Amino acid sequence: MKSPGPFLEPAKMIVNGYHSGYTHANRLSNRDENSLGAQPVSSKVRILYLEDEKDLVTLVQLVLSRQGYQIIGARSLAQAKEIIEQERIDLFFLDLNLPDGSGWEMLDYLSQHIQYANTPKIIMSAQAMDPQRSAEREHLNNFSAVIGKPFQVNALIDVTQQTLRNARSSH
Repeated sequence: MKSPGPFLEPAKMIVNGYHSGYTHANRLSNRDENSLGAQPVSSKVRILYLEDEKDLVTLVQLVLSRQGYQIIGARSLAQAKEIIEQERIDLFFLDLNLPDGSGWEMLDYLSQHIQYANTPKIIMSAQAMDPQRSAEREHLNNFSAVIGKPFQVNALIDVTQQTLRNARSSH
């Protein structure tokens, strides 16, 4: 059986340590399948989901609000930039293909925004990732994980919780 690679294949994979390239992936093995109702790292975590497909934002809001997270949807780069000027955001979910640009542009913007330079970012995209392409290579250190679409709900919860735990332990 071929290895799924370092990205969420729509399953239980989490990607850490992009500084070492696309090769560091860990299976989530310590997750109890009955812990869907487990409390997140913090019940006040605010997540900005930059996604132009309203149904996906609604699905993520439904799933993660049950875990105690607050999801704020943005349908464009412009809207996301407005929101981050007004709201405190603890985690970003970024789609790569947007009507007014790309998730890569948002990564660049956030890395230059002092308040959000070290805030974790998760790429959520149906676009295949290729470390040989210059866009992916340029941004290897700017995101914590990649979730492929379509995704499994349990994987979304696991990656969100693990990313937030990792961010808290590094501060």
